[in-house]
Amino acid sequence: CSFNRLWMLRHICTRWPGDIMLAVMLDLKVWKGFQIPLPKECRNTFNGKAGRVRSVTLLPYLNPEDDKSTTQQAQFYPVNALRNYALCNVTTSHIFYTDMDLWPSGNLYDRLHLTKDMYPNRFRHPKHATVIPAFTLISSPCKTDRGVPCENVDKSVPRNFEDLKSCVIKKHCHVFDRSNYEGHATTDYRNWVFSKQKTFRLLTCIRSNRYEPYLVLPASPSTPLFDETFTGYGKNKIQHVVHLRLAGFQFSVLSYAYVIHFPHAKSKARLKWDYRRRNNNEAVNEVDIQYQAFLSWLKDTYKGPKTPICTKELLEKQRKSKSDGKNKKKTKKKGSGHNYSNERSNDNST
Repeated sequence: CSFNRLWMLRHICTRWPGDIMLAVMLDLKVWKGFQIPLPKECRNTFNGKAGRVRSVTLLPYLNPEDDKSTTQQAQFYPVNALRNYALCNVTTSHIFYTDMDLWPSGNLYDRLHLTKDMYPNRFRHPKHATVIPAFTLISSPCKTDRGVPCENVDKSVPRNFEDLKSCVIKKHCHVFDRSNYEGHATTDYRNWVFSKQKTFRLLTCIRSNRYEPYLVLPASPSTPLFDETFTGYGKNKIQHVVHLRLAGFQFSVLSYAYVIHFPHAKSKARLKWDYRRRNNNEAVNEVDIQYQAFLSWLKDTYKGPKTPICTKELLEKQRKSKSDGKNKKKTKKKGSGHNYSNERSNDNST
């Protein structure tokens, strides 16, 4: 994250009881000898271990927020290097990567452990990714931005499934980045809202190469790192999801837990990127060319995806599968209950 988002860490620590690996970009002007003061919410113990934010990676860099920074310098913000620094230093079995401005629901950590126990073969598979649905507050409860901490805002941010439903009904929340339909459409939020708590829906196809969900991944050599040649804005997260897909990963959507975006003013780097895209800037075209070259490399390197791009035939097959499932439920005898053993045995097929 950038330094001006660091105040959000305190709120994240109250929602996530597990370990946290933090990577922060600091301005070259202030990085020497600087230590990030951890809030008390992040210094408490968990499972007998003292301190949950175990280490911090500081990347000294010219701040793209600086008025004197050029458009080219802003584009070289090392976002994927920051992600890789964090990913390479975890000591847990799995990694949940997210940005600082996406806060976890209060039950996300427990839901992941519950799902791991219910679907052990799939969840623990070295080539399986768990999709965490993402939402956003429509407007910020903060009166200011630019790194100034906001007080008493946690109550404005949904903590559980019922809070989220209420927020959506009141039109205070909606799907994250909904103007970018292809970025999250595969998650199928309409299906997710009505899913049962024990659902761990396997995605049989991906609707677009632009799909860019937030994921829980195994911390193993089978998980590709982010490509650090993608810097600044544009394709930096998309390239990783495509890499996972072509490397043979399968994806399942977690139910009843999520992340929610805390809105803030657009950074100057983002404003510069939007301006260049509107004006068909050469730098934007270079990112598109870079991405196409990356796709070509992936296709030459891997045989083919385990999870293909959706076709009309695959979508129709999904629709029929849902319809058949509903019909079976209607014929099920009352009081038959939920068969966990069948659920686990069926999971072996993944």
